[in-house]
Amino acid sequence: MTQAAIGKTIANLRKERGLTQNNLASILGISNKTVSKWESGLGYPEITQFPALAKLFNVTVDYIMNSGEDGLCWRGIFLLIMLKLLISILRRRCFLT
Repeated sequence: MTQAAIGKTIANLRKERGLTQNNLASILGISNKTVSKWESGLGYPEITQFPALAKLFNVTVDYIMNSGEDGLCWRGIFLLIMLKLLISILRRRCFLT
C-alpha cells in the first residue's frame, strides 16, 4: 500500500470511467490539484474519502488500498475461521458417535 500504487489505482479507475481529474475533484468536493497529488504518488486521500471513491468506482476500499486487487476483508477472514471451526466440530462429533 504505497502512495504511488494507490495513486495509480485511482488514476486507472478514473480513466476507465472516462473522468478527468477535474471531474473527480468536483464530485468529491476537492481541488483537482489534490487528485493530481494522489495520482502522482505524492499523497493519500483522506481516510474519509476512501468509501466515497470506492462507491463512485463500484469497487471495495480493499481494492483501492491493495493496488487494484481485492484482498480478503476481515469479515471474509472471520467467516473462513468460523467455517473451519464448524468443520472441526462436526468431524469430532462424527468420529465420537
